Amino acid sequence: MAALKNLSTQDVAFVKLGNIVCLKVAQRAPNISHLFFADDSMFFLHGKENYVRALKNALDIYCKASGQVISQSKLMLLASPNSKEEDINNFSNILGISRSNNFGIYLGTPADFGTTKKEIFGFMVDRVKERLNAWNSLFLSPAGRLTLIKSVLSSLGTYVLSILKCPMGILKKINSIIAKFWWMGNKDCKGVYWKSWNHLTTPKKNGGLGILDAWFFNQDLLEKQGWRIIMDTDSLVPGWNGHTGSTNATIFSLLNCNGEWNLDECNLLFNEDTVEKTTSIHLIETGHEDLIVWNGDRQIATSTGSFFWSFPGNPRQKTFMWEILKGVLPTRSERKRRGLGSDHHCVLCFNEEEREKSSLETLEHLFRDYTFASHIWKGCSLGLNVNYQDNIPIADWVYN
Repeated sequence: MAALKNLSTQDVAFVKLGNIVCLKVAQRAPNISHLFFADDSMFFLHGKENYVRALKNALDIYCKASGQVISQSKLMLLASPNSKEEDINNFSNILGISRSNNFGIYLGTPADFGTTKKEIFGFMVDRVKERLNAWNSLFLSPAGRLTLIKSVLSSLGTYVLSILKCPMGILKKINSIIAKFWWMGNKDCKGVYWKSWNHLTTPKKNGGLGILDAWFFNQDLLEKQGWRIIMDTDSLVPGWNGHTGSTNATIFSLLNCNGEWNLDECNLLFNEDTVEKTTSIHLIETGHEDLIVWNGDRQIATSTGSFFWSFPGNPRQKTFMWEILKGVLPTRSERKRRGLGSDHHCVLCFNEEEREKSSLETLEHLFRDYTFASHIWKGCSLGLNVNYQDNIPIADWVYN
């Protein structure tokens, strides 16, 4: 860091002397001569030969004073599209570095953004497709697919999602790719989505698979970044979003002596939209104790479909149990119900002569009521007698 500070001082000195002219990204924006991040450096200057030679001189002085050597293979020259070809070649020769059309990849993200949202964020869709298609889903169990999906999402442009709000269309496309891979693998064909996307993204403790929704993932990272900016008093962007007051303000401090909203104090702390929403809240009379009130969904999440995740066993067994309890296995009865087949009788105990008496191929029949399955339940260490329980759904039966 000390070396970078010295280099920065050297560059600023040349700017003050007028040897280097900085750039502006907008008319009222500050001048920018350089940017440093970790061990990477970027220098900005007008495309004139005397400025380029001044930058070369500043770098030479820094190398001689510090004893460090610049790696030429890691340098690149990026010029404006309006620059002349002969000028770019001349600057490249002066600096001794090769020219480039873009900055390449930085922190897993293309450093050059396009003009449309599709160009800016489209690389994330391509990355998800590439990583998922790199594995042959024919050799992956559902548990393997689940592990791969979570691995891909955890490394999905985290840097971009932490600082930029991605378009809903891009995030929905990512969710669609994930859902298709879970149900059908990477086969390029139509198939059946046995459960909605919400069942996949529900946390495991509530009976889901715990797959991250790309939109919520983006929102969570942005909120985490915003909270860090607000709470970190040493941040480079203090007063973010107009927040210039104390972060420890209480509701009581926003009220005047009459128990009404103090508009001057609210306007000092928050923006106009936040002040409008805050002051629209009806205040009760003083003297009442605060109460915790739940104003959300009346339904309470149960552990009926999640208790097995904590059981000993490998991920393949647990994922298979989830498929049984959620009814997502393609039994003949379920296929006929969805219009995907005409016969819903069990192929294991089907009798053409007694067709009407043949059992339907349901989850309850395959895993509990079928003769072979009932013998297994009775002969196992649990010693369960499953007779006369064919009217109990498989999920309730397993849980009880």
